[in-house]
Amino acid sequence: MRVPTFSISIDPRATLVLEVLTLLLESSLQGEIYTKGRRRKRKTASIHKVEGGEETRSPGTMTYESMDAARIIGYFKGKSILITGSTGFLGKILVEKILRVQPDTKKIYLLVRGTDASSAKLRVEEEVIGTELFGLLREKHGAKGFQQFMDDKIVALAGDIIYENLGLEPSMLHQLAKDIDVIVNIAATTNFYERYDVSLDVNVMGVKHLCQFAHQCPRLKMFMQVSTAYVCGDVREGIILEKPINPGDSLREGMHLDVDAELSLVAQFKEELRASLQEADDGDAATTKTAERKSMKELGLQRARHFGWSNTYVFTKAMGEMVLAQLRRDMPVVIMRPSIITSVLADPLPGWMQGTRTIDTLIIGYAEQKLSCFLGDLSVVVDVIPGDMVANAMMAAMVAHSEETEQVAVPVYHITSSLRNPATYGVLYESGRRHFYKNPRVGKDGKIIPTKEMRIFTTIAQFRLYMMLTFKLPLEILHLVNLLLCGLFSRLYNDLNRKYKFVMHLLDVYGPFAFFNGRFDDINLERLRRTMAMRTPEDHMFNFDPKTVDWNDYFTGIHIPGVLNMDAARIIGYFKGKSILITGSTGFLGKILVEKILRVQPDTNKIYLLVRGMDASSAKLRIEEEVIGTELFGLLREKHGAKGFQQFMDDKIVALAGDIIYENLGLEPSMLHQLAKDIDVIVNIAATTNFYERYDVSLDVNVMGVKHLCQFAHQCPRLKMFMQVSTAYVCGDIREGLILEKRINPGDSLREGIHLDVDAELSLVAQFKEELRASPVVDDHDGGIATATKNKTTTTTERKAMKELGLQRARHFGWPNTYVFTKAMGEMVLAQLRRDIPVVIMRPSIITSILADPLPGWMQGTRTIDTLIIGYAKQNLSCFLGDLSVVVDVIPGDMVANAMMAAMVAHSEEKQTVVPVYHVTSSLRNPATYSVLYESGRRHFYKNPRIGKDGKIIPTKEMRFFTTIAQFRLYMLLTFKLPLEILHLVNLLLCGLFSRLYNDLNRKYKFVMHLLDVYGPFAFFNGCFDDMNLERLRLTMAMRTPEDHMFNFDPKTIDWDDYFTTIHIPGVLNQMDSPKWNLEDMTRFLHSSNDGSGRNSGAAGSTVCLLCLGFGGSDEDSTERRIH
Repeated sequence: MRVPTFSISIDPRATLVLEVLTLLLESSLQGEIYTKGRRRKRKTASIHKVEGGEETRSPGTMTYESMDAARIIGYFKGKSILITGSTGFLGKILVEKILRVQPDTKKIYLLVRGTDASSAKLRVEEEVIGTELFGLLREKHGAKGFQQFMDDKIVALAGDIIYENLGLEPSMLHQLAKDIDVIVNIAATTNFYERYDVSLDVNVMGVKHLCQFAHQCPRLKMFMQVSTAYVCGDVREGIILEKPINPGDSLREGMHLDVDAELSLVAQFKEELRASLQEADDGDAATTKTAERKSMKELGLQRARHFGWSNTYVFTKAMGEMVLAQLRRDMPVVIMRPSIITSVLADPLPGWMQGTRTIDTLIIGYAEQKLSCFLGDLSVVVDVIPGDMVANAMMAAMVAHSEETEQVAVPVYHITSSLRNPATYGVLYESGRRHFYKNPRVGKDGKIIPTKEMRIFTTIAQFRLYMMLTFKLPLEILHLVNLLLCGLFSRLYNDLNRKYKFVMHLLDVYGPFAFFNGRFDDINLERLRRTMAMRTPEDHMFNFDPKTVDWNDYFTGIHIPGVLNMDAARIIGYFKGKSILITGSTGFLGKILVEKILRVQPDTNKIYLLVRGMDASSAKLRIEEEVIGTELFGLLREKHGAKGFQQFMDDKIVALAGDIIYENLGLEPSMLHQLAKDIDVIVNIAATTNFYERYDVSLDVNVMGVKHLCQFAHQCPRLKMFMQVSTAYVCGDIREGLILEKRINPGDSLREGIHLDVDAELSLVAQFKEELRASPVVDDHDGGIATATKNKTTTTTERKAMKELGLQRARHFGWPNTYVFTKAMGEMVLAQLRRDIPVVIMRPSIITSILADPLPGWMQGTRTIDTLIIGYAKQNLSCFLGDLSVVVDVIPGDMVANAMMAAMVAHSEEKQTVVPVYHVTSSLRNPATYSVLYESGRRHFYKNPRIGKDGKIIPTKEMRFFTTIAQFRLYMLLTFKLPLEILHLVNLLLCGLFSRLYNDLNRKYKFVMHLLDVYGPFAFFNGCFDDMNLERLRLTMAMRTPEDHMFNFDPKTIDWDDYFTTIHIPGVLNQMDSPKWNLEDMTRFLHSSNDGSGRNSGAAGSTVCLLCLGFGGSDEDSTERRIH
């Protein structure tokens, strides 16, 4: 009986609605700042109410001196400022503004998390001054002058506000205290559903520790705390006053909030929780950690609501204000409460933002027509304020309250827009409609994506009903069917039910904010605004008046284009007239890139392809046969015709006979000189990707090759971009967790306390080789003794010794194999030698066949996971080493090429302080597991069964799965090692009758176990590659035209089932059935490879295939078996 199929899915658009609310109210509220300082005497007043737009205040009203740009700029001259949270959006804007308007600022100390001073400095260079926000300062000072200016003015401190003494050494803290004039606290955790202990540490104890430090600063003139306007709590309507929160205040009448009691409660709760979890789970660390995290999050939400706040974030920010009020004593303090901070309005870079922020998710969802519904009232005001206005208000407030000595109450400023110039969700919606009407988005089919009307849910009850009817009801039906069919759909039901619960959890946490209708009183800020002279252009640089913002113009002309600023026209236009040097063009990725550039931009000047060859003619022959002669260039042949195609290629492509392993790239000096004058872009894809490569060979290609290209790059006066293709797996032996897009610096090692010196490794190899050749060596390859004289060591022995040395050195420094180790060293060399060259590092994961453009399913030979597919197709794969739930991070080759081209454009001619790194991966945004690949293969071969030589269908059998390496070792022991030992015993008894057979089988066994040792860990690689940098780049893609879709590199657009079943697997089988396909293709990664693909050809997919094919073939004489 056929089991009926049943499918149901949670529409991702429903989740997106809640995700929009998440970002809209959470990430947008990043950038809370507090500053500390002494005060001049001023009268203070509290604002009681607002009548008719005018303020009514008590006697003793605060007065301000006239304010202008000169006074603000002059204030920061000679000041030393401590800023926390500088790596955040608002922090960057403030640091840049101070340094730009007042270059005579003494010092800006940036407290950032880091293991030491160098790591802190690196973070500041990469995440703060390395951003395009600092472009005006780079232009003003020049590349070298900019770096010198930053070194003079910025001091990176490795510390954290969660620790007493800010995590600094006593001597450093003492020296810092003597120098500080102003403290600005922007650091915060803004997650609404954060762990309670984490949120208390940062948002409450962080303020306490900064206060304690501030009291040690004899020169302190200002302490500024950036909070959030939403500390008002669960207030849904009316005017919300700029009043301070006092110790003990609670939003529920009759309740007293004791911060110390909350801290004690958390400590006790954590202690009891850990004790109970360890007892229940027998000390399982992973289970304990997960349960503790969940319990701590629930506790935070529970305590917040107990006292009247809606979530952990605003609750702990309110407590932070209480602590400040309690501990400030005579410090001059100002509290700034911004609402939702959005992209820069005017200064220094209109539309600039840090990644996707707040309402940007709504804009993108609407642009792609993935947002089918919206939870909220379009008439409700969305209180937004541009980031540069917030920074301007902060600077003006610092000046106004500096050195105030008699503050009766802490001045509080709402930096908001809802009272003076409200923008509704309707304004945002209509602005988006107008923008996309003028600049329509275009789908992959070339047709305009129609802008549909959204379904608006004006109450939470309506949305709950929609979710119940559309998702909950079908889920319950699925649950019933699952019970009737004895749990057949358990996995599907559990997955969908988890997603449904997550959406409803988001609704519970964030839903109320969709109907927040309060208006933030900003009388204090308005009075400060009125003191601003606004007589000169410099005065307008400090504008923070929301009444000057035309929201329609801001959203349509600045903010939305800032979100979507990259398109095909810009990418295509970039390559016009450019001369590009590409290494590794005979490899898979190299071919795709060359073809793409020539197809989209025929007016490219020249593409120089550096390939190994005896001379120019042999190099040209290689290019004709291995690159432009492939079917990949079919569209170009059709476009130009046979003769025209050849002429076009002769005009555009120049074959260079050389090699990156040599100085001067193996070119004649005259050729090198001429080439240097012409080159605009260098792309290095050449690599040897063998995990078990000779160490000297791997160093030559992956390390010295980078060095030689860098040296050449410095000779190129027109150079605008140097792109290095590395691999995501330079992360090393990390098995789980989020792997960040961080660069590798010279000397970095994955083992603590060990310094990696590239020059020392090169010297070691040279010495090792010399000693190896000089010493007697036994070559046991044939069981004989080789002649042992100087420089006459057998090639076999030297090769084996060099391979072992590479593996040994890699593991010594914490990398699992020679390939990723030397690729990491290549990145170090690039960082060391680049100087002022604009550089980008691309790190793809496992590169697979083309998804769409120009030839779906095309690949070069068999690649990575293809070995698994072929083994399964031929039914030679009897077992599988790996966990089917583990993610296999794959990315189609055309997406990698598209990302490379977009990154070139984004960073061309950039004055960099740090090297941008991009993970071109899928595991974070759209993970595909081995089970997806396995099921896709089963479906494909069920519909398209393979036929054997006898004409009969090859039946598709179930595979045996080994979910641990220990299981596989036991299987090999019982199935092969034991019989081998018996054979060995029989052979001895029969005077060596079976010696040849035994030696052959024993060698094969050792080889499989060697593969297990080298590749096995990758079968269980469970890391997830962060691709935030690439996501930020992707979100700038406009996608308005069919050409825009030609440059798609968004892994979320891939349906892995469809890709594997209809594109990749047929592509693999076509390649396998090709007359050109042979044994060498199938086992490419086992052999020394310098094909320049830039891929990780030995990643997890190939790993498990080879291990399982080792002794798994059913045909003793099959080719697939004989290779093992």
